[in-house]
Amino acid sequence: MCVGRQLGSCAVSLVVAVCLFSICIRFAWSETAEHTVLKASCGQEDRTESVQGETTLAERFMPGRSRAYKCNLELVGQFPGEGAAGFASAYKDCVFYSTWTNPQLRHPGVTVLDLSNPRQPVATAYLDSPVMRNANESLLVDPTRGLLFANRFGSTAFDVYDLSECRHPVLKNSVTVSGGTMHTGGLSPNGRTLYTTACCSGMGTFSLDPSVPPFAAFAIDASDTAKLHVIATWIPPQSDWFVHSLTLNGDGSRAYASISSDSGSVLAILDVGDIQERRPDAQFKMISHVSWNDSNGQEFALPIEIQGRPYVVTTDILGAILIPMGSGKRQPAKTTCAAGKLGWGVERIVDISDERSPKLISKVVLEVAAPENCAKVMYDPTIAFGYGTFACSVDNDRNAKLLACGNFEGGLRVFDIRDPAHPREVAYYKPPALRMEVRPGSEDRNIVSPQLKDHTADDVMFPMFRNGGQEIWFMSTDNGFQVVRFTAHFRDSYKDLFSR
Repeated sequence: MCVGRQLGSCAVSLVVAVCLFSICIRFAWSETAEHTVLKASCGQEDRTESVQGETTLAERFMPGRSRAYKCNLELVGQFPGEGAAGFASAYKDCVFYSTWTNPQLRHPGVTVLDLSNPRQPVATAYLDSPVMRNANESLLVDPTRGLLFANRFGSTAFDVYDLSECRHPVLKNSVTVSGGTMHTGGLSPNGRTLYTTACCSGMGTFSLDPSVPPFAAFAIDASDTAKLHVIATWIPPQSDWFVHSLTLNGDGSRAYASISSDSGSVLAILDVGDIQERRPDAQFKMISHVSWNDSNGQEFALPIEIQGRPYVVTTDILGAILIPMGSGKRQPAKTTCAAGKLGWGVERIVDISDERSPKLISKVVLEVAAPENCAKVMYDPTIAFGYGTFACSVDNDRNAKLLACGNFEGGLRVFDIRDPAHPREVAYYKPPALRMEVRPGSEDRNIVSPQLKDHTADDVMFPMFRNGGQEIWFMSTDNGFQVVRFTAHFRDSYKDLFSR
């Protein structure tokens, strides 16, 4: 998770497309009122929100023990552990998730869970090599070779683990990568290339190796895991572009860069075919980009197909409301909300069927993020990222019907995206707040809001569909790893969503 600069916003009713030197640039702004997505129709036994996406101050401070808010999802398994840094990867029946570095941890590093029985997740190992003690968002699994790659946050140190027995990974190599690092990134389909970024290394006490270009992206040859090395570096064409992550398409020929800038968020489409094929002097080539300026702090880009057409889902963490990390002090509502901007970052769906002219076709705006509710919700959250969005996944990347996203204190949100221009919400799950109960490995407790002791909501970050799309495995920083399942009533009522 990372925050770049506080970004500006603009509201004009205009769409402009410009092509220069075969690179197409598309700008998209809108001054029209935001339309919130349709609310989910919940079951009679569900515990529902009063405002879509929000946990109100009244709900946060209700007497008694905090309980989950849920709609069409039920908790079936959990491993709280010592909290989480919010990022996880899976391989076969195993899950690997990071914790934040803290001397009070009994089991520092990356937790390994056995999920052969999702109702009873069991910790089978703790990876505590120096890299794994602060792996943050770098955990990448190569399923073709059964390997786990990770980078120590803010350094050039990489570890590679053998997952032949995934419940008990074995350290295979520890490598220093000259001129490269991996805050987070993607892996080519054949597992031979790591696409990584230098994002966020200034957070906490970690400073990046001076040999690594700031804000850059890298292609790292992983063919020989003992000799990881950079084979191409992408320096963004604009000096204020801050690259958070790279993700790959199905054949490894395209990378999608999630970028923040001084004026908003940017999704860039990069041709990496020459790198994939290891052609001489291979480089990243930018094909196009699309930008917006009503939210910012872009985190991830998820390439998917819906009914045979290609799209990218993007996530932003920030809107008009900015809570400084650590202090929790808000700007005055009259200043923050005056411009009628989105209060928090939202998910977006971009049509890339013409990759030289990508088109933003919808925003997934919950009531909590709508501009008209900005002043009402800005004092709710415990953490700096409030109700923004972090990461998403789909039930089937080749034929997506359901989209699940971690909306920080907005919880786990699930949307029907079969009509990508008109997504609608179908389910949500918000874990109970732990309030004053401290989990030492929680990212929020250590770096996002360390001075705030009373956490009145938990922070959901990273979901994964499993078991034919009927379950979602996800992380929250205080409650750790959780498994939720769509209720029987919902599955029976919407069988078409689960047909394969």
